[in-house]
Amino acid sequence: SVLESDPRLIVGEIGLDHFVPGVDRERQQRFYLAQLRLARDAGLPVILHVRRSADALLAGLRRIEVAGGIAHAFNGSAQQARAFVERGFA
Repeated sequence: SVLESDPRLIVGEIGLDHFVPGVDRERQQRFYLAQLRLARDAGLPVILHVRRSADALLAGLRRIEVAGGIAHAFNGSAQQARAFVERGFA
């Protein structure tokens, strides 16, 4: 696979942005889950863009576990923050 053949491959910032109006959230969700699978399969952590989307991102992380990472642009609750930390996110 391409993941095994090129050690320079990385998965950059991924996530969901529910702040911008008119964005196709269903399409964002499909790409997000596909990117989580890539990160999981490569054993890589992810940098999550969390803009008014903490619950949706956490739902994806419950489905597809990754090697932790960073949640940035976070504006959620303390409970949501704890859920990210429990999954290995800073």
